[in-house]
Amino acid sequence: MRKSLSIAIGTLAAITSAALIAVAATGPAHADAATARTELALSVRLLKAGNYSAARSHAQAAIKADPSWGLAHAMLARSFLAIGDGVAAEGELGRARDAGFDPARAHQLYAHAWLLQGDANRALTEAAKAGAPYSGYAIRIGARALAAQGDVAGAQAALSTLLADAPKDSFAWSDLGRIKYQAGDIAGAIESAQRAVDLDADNVEAITLRGELVRGQYGLIAALPWFENALGHDAYYHPALIEYAATLGDVGRYTDMLAATRKALAARPGSPQALYLQAVLAARAGKDDLARTLLARTGGQLNAMPGARLLSGTLAYKAGAYQQAIDDWRVLVGQQPTNITARRLLGAALLRSGDPQGALDVLRPVALRADADSYTLALVARAFEQTGERDWAAKYLDRSALPSAVGSAPFGIDDGLSALNDAASAAPAEPVAQLTLIRGLIEAGDTAAALAKRRRWCG
Repeated sequence: MRKSLSIAIGTLAAITSAALIAVAATGPAHADAATARTELALSVRLLKAGNYSAARSHAQAAIKADPSWGLAHAMLARSFLAIGDGVAAEGELGRARDAGFDPARAHQLYAHAWLLQGDANRALTEAAKAGAPYSGYAIRIGARALAAQGDVAGAQAALSTLLADAPKDSFAWSDLGRIKYQAGDIAGAIESAQRAVDLDADNVEAITLRGELVRGQYGLIAALPWFENALGHDAYYHPALIEYAATLGDVGRYTDMLAATRKALAARPGSPQALYLQAVLAARAGKDDLARTLLARTGGQLNAMPGARLLSGTLAYKAGAYQQAIDDWRVLVGQQPTNITARRLLGAALLRSGDPQGALDVLRPVALRADADSYTLALVARAFEQTGERDWAAKYLDRSALPSAVGSAPFGIDDGLSALNDAASAAPAEPVAQLTLIRGLIEAGDTAAALAKRRRWCG
């Protein structure tokens, strides 16, 4: 077999080959050893071909034929790892050990299982115990664990070292691509993902990643064939099904989207991602009660996902549950401070709930921009009305009736007071320049100067 096998096989294929020879000579009399060997060989072949679901089924058949064969349990664990089920994989590894499978050959497998369960520290510790025959796999799992802990540089360094020794390791390239993608290095992710696909056309992880990247590069329609390619290898590969369903929904193919989410739920019962996408579908169809029910079934597992927070807040706002909407959208603004839509929604909810000052605080970064939209400016005007500052309300109402200006600076500009003062002096009639100077004076602690400036500008 090839020296550099994919994550789907790792070093387990070599173990399998050796075990097949051993079982041919020493298979237990009470078991159907021939059937077990055939099924396990099929499982190995299918895992390498990227059909993880079928590989799992054949590994289960091998265990059914010979329940006491430790290697069959280890192979089933490996299949569960490939489809992302760390809990089931850990259970099978325990059964493999009890059936005589050498624990020294399972460190990298346990590390992978614990990483999938969210325990990156334990995964790192266990991966470090793997011996030389399994070091490549272990390094990759360790790198993914480092990335999960936020050490992106360490993860990339580990994979780069591995690839220097094994440049044809397709799954090391796809892991590197995924880490770069999550770190925002799109160009690096594209290069790594393409290398992974070129090295192994059956690497469904790389194919799925390439589809995600193509979607950002060339659009929704261009990405669909990549996800279909991944699903052609394994029709129940959950990550590809989720990306495929989301993309289908964005292009308006809702019936196909629903079918993909149902298949994802068949592949992974209770999948929060699939339930969320079904909730999105229900909300788009105006079925808010169904959308809320589906979103509740995710059990809060997607609370860190901005889209889920946006949908939850929207459903709550439409139901009149303004405080819940505020809670969801406040978290979303914290995650994405430059998300203007989220700020606008949060400002509207705060205003509706009777907190005009809170609305002003949230909307200020948007309203001070020259390209502020009329709706945001109208919200700010209403907030000033509620606080009794009608002079400011009038100015923002006037701005809301005018076309937005162009050439706004990006969020995050931190000019000094001298620069702000120069800008205000150069444009005495420009609200943005004046308000920005006043804000700068307040933030600098010079409240008296800020009030004096406001009185002069407002008359």
